[in-house]
Amino acid sequence: MKDLITRANNFMARGVISQRSLAEQTGIAQGTLSRALNGHVRLTPAQQDLLAAALVELGAHCYEVLEEMLLARGYVEFPAQSDSIAFKKNWAVHVPGEPCRDNQRKDMIQVVVTIFQLARAYDRHSRPSVSVDVTGTDDLGLWFKLECYTLREEQIGSLDDVVKRLVRSWNLLHQPVTP
Repeated sequence: MKDLITRANNFMARGVISQRSLAEQTGIAQGTLSRALNGHVRLTPAQQDLLAAALVELGAHCYEVLEEMLLARGYVEFPAQSDSIAFKKNWAVHVPGEPCRDNQRKDMIQVVVTIFQLARAYDRHSRPSVSVDVTGTDDLGLWFKLECYTLREEQIGSLDDVVKRLVRSWNLLHQPVTP
């Protein structure tokens, strides 16, 4: 319940939806929704399901916008392989950085953005998430995977910063280690 309220408040704080529109979309009386969002009343399980459905729809829109942004920035979608994940899309791009030893692009490192949703029977209100990783072999042939393993809807705007931080960390792996 707390997670639903936090998500709803985050969407409203970012101007994605107004409280009035959310009340109309869910069919929950605006006064009841307002009190629930402020922590004064608890929504019934049926109201929680209505709110969750509305938030899933809003979240899906955020991920559609993310996919458009990835395409505009040169990312390419490639097939996902996973049995434990209900929904998964992978997007990759090469960016300047210390190259992976096994990569044919000698002045670039690959960044992978994965949009996924875990299939968890116990979680009525599961939602998509995003991970970002840089995976490769260093000069010694050691495999590394540097990963930001979850970005939620409200954090997608920090994707460029996450990529820069991962590439900077990857580049540090190629500096000599001093005793």
